[in-house]
Amino acid sequence: MSAPVMTPPQNGSDHISTKRKRSRSISENRDDEPPSVRRRSNSPPPPRSRLDLPRVSDVDPVRRAERERQLAARVAAMELEKAEKPKDKPQ
Repeated sequence: MSAPVMTPPQNGSDHISTKRKRSRSISENRDDEPPSVRRRSNSPPPPRSRLDLPRVSDVDPVRRAERERQLAARVAAMELEKAEKPKDKPQ
């Protein structure tokens, strides 16, 4: 039983002719000017789970969670006060 013989890939001129050539850069003739268009745009910021609450920066995760809970309670209390103020106005 004979195994099929595979020929090694050719490293001759056939490989070079199928290779795609790079186009010249526009900025080659303008070395002192910055490029007019950047290749990549700025990435959007990562999505935040709670957009309406400010983040608390604390190294300890338990303490940070407690401070975030307290801050959320304060923000909710302030929003309730704002919601009640227009009702107190006489019309």
